[in-house]
Formats: sequence, C-alpha cells, structure tokens
Amino acid sequence: MARKKTLWFGTEEYREWVMCPDQGLQMPSSGWNENGGFLNGGAWSASSDTTHRTYSANFSGDYETVQQVLDITDGQFGPGPYYFIDPFAQGTNSVSKWIASPRLMATDAPCFTGPVRPSLATTGVNAIRLPTKSAVFTVGPSSALKTFRYAIPQGFTAHVRWWGSQTGATVLEFNSTSVAPSTTTTFTGDWLDIELSGIGTITISGIMVQLVKTGDSPDFSVFKSGRGTTAVAVTDTTLTGYSAIRGRVAATMNLLEVGGWDA
Repeated sequence: MARKKTLWFGTEEYREWVMCPDQGLQMPSSGWNENGGFLNGGAWSASSDTTHRTYSANFSGDYETVQQVLDITDGQFGPGPYYFIDPFAQGTNSVSKWIASPRLMATDAPCFTGPVRPSLATTGVNAIRLPTKSAVFTVGPSSALKTFRYAIPQGFTAHVRWWGSQTGATVLEFNSTSVAPSTTTTFTGDWLDIELSGIGTITISGIMVQLVKTGDSPDFSVFKSGRGTTAVAVTDTTLTGYSAIRGRVAATMNLLEVGGWDA
C-alpha cells in the first residue's frame, strides 16, 4: 500500500505533496563552533548565536513513489533552492528560530534590515514565554530591507501573530499586508513573505506562524520557538534498489537550510 503523502516539497516553480519520510528523520541544528584548552587546564569555547537546520531523510517504498520525490531534485521542476515544510513544525511555529525570535538578528542571524543590526530591549513581563529580549529595528529611507519567504502547503492556512510595538510608519508585513501586534491574521495561497516596511521604529518580541489545515484553528496561547526552515539546498541524494521483482527501492536525501544567508 502506498504511503500517505504528508510532506510538502518542491521548487519556486512547482510544489506538491510527496510521500512521508521513514521514521527517524534527522533534524540537527548546526552552527559555527570552536573550542580548546589552556595550559593551566582550563578550557574555552566560542560559537555562533544562530544555527541553521539540516535534514537527513530516508524514503523507502515502491519505485514510482520514491522517484516522485527525486524528480523534484533532478531539475524536472526547476532549480533550487527547495521548499520543505517540516511536518513536525506545521502546527507549532513554522518559521526559522531567528524569525520567531528576532533578538538573534542583533548578533549574527539574517536580518530584516540587512547589514544594520537592531538593538535589544528587555521584553515586558508576560505569561506566554516570549523571548526575554526584543529586537528594536530602526528603518530609514535608505535601509536595505530583506524579505524572507516560506511556502504554504496546499489545503493549509497560515495563521500569523506577533508581539511588540510600532513607532512611526514602520510595520511588519506578511504578503505586503500590515499586521498589527497581538492580532491574528490568516493567509492562503502559495507563499508567505515576511518583511518590514515604512520609516520609523518597530520593536518585535516574537513572531509565530502556524500552518494548519484550512478550517482548523491555531493556538497562540503560549509562544513557541521557531521550528521550521527557510529555503533549503539539497546537498546529495542516493537511490538504492532492493528488489527489482517487487519494485522496491530506498532513497536518502540531505538538505541544508540556506534561505536568508544566500542573498
């Protein structure tokens, strides 16, 4: 019996539901890290504040079903980068951790204001576990603003909510629509583009995007960290045949989060 198609995957040109990966999807977060020892017996360690996601997925089953996944990475539907919706993150917070917690943009994460880093302010007392520091962005007429893109799966709705405040005309936009803080707005369609717009100052404590089946309700009662990924690169794929008679094969695919750092 064919495995249920529960993974939304594809390119800018084409995306579709493909078979669910096998059990044991590897999802480590990786960043820069160096460490060493001192002559006096002590030790030191230095690392980036921000990390990127990597995925190692295995697909096994009948040849045609597995090949449908590999067709996407073989250029049939356009080049990468690729958009991969982590099925574990769909109902939690589907954006990257540095979008969800913009405080990371103050140090080394990809940033809404490009090379100009925000300052940090202490987040007010709250009962929903918001990050303890908020990012304060100052946007001017010459600011080099960046847009971060996420895919919306077919049959799903993106529910967005953010916490913070605005001064002046600067706003947080989703698909070119300004969303006020502490309000929930929904989006359907193919994409969710997140960016700043307007001149002024905006303070962002946290951002949540929940992808839920259209008609279902989101849950913003507690802030959830970012657990999704921006665009990914496919670093390698391997196809292994197990039974030509039964048409059984397996494939391994490794993906690397590059969206945000690639431009």
